[in-house]
Amino acid sequence: MTRRSAILAALVALLPVLGACSQVAPTAASAGDTLPAFGVGPPRLREPASTRPAWLSDPPVNPERYRVPDDSFHDHLG
Repeated sequence: MTRRSAILAALVALLPVLGACSQVAPTAASAGDTLPAFGVGPPRLREPASTRPAWLSDPPVNPERYRVPDDSFHDHLG
């Protein structure tokens, strides 16, 4: 009987610990979340260049277009 009561006493002592496990934890980022502060400012993007880089070739004048079958989707738009 003492072994059963020792197991029961151990389980009762663990109840507060197990109760803390039932708290809801967020599983994904939300709109209110922010990045952790690592001593670095927010990321900044450079503005796009106004001219094409020299290593990038000019685009073709008439690019090849791929024809796709008509699924008549636009006919049913109202």
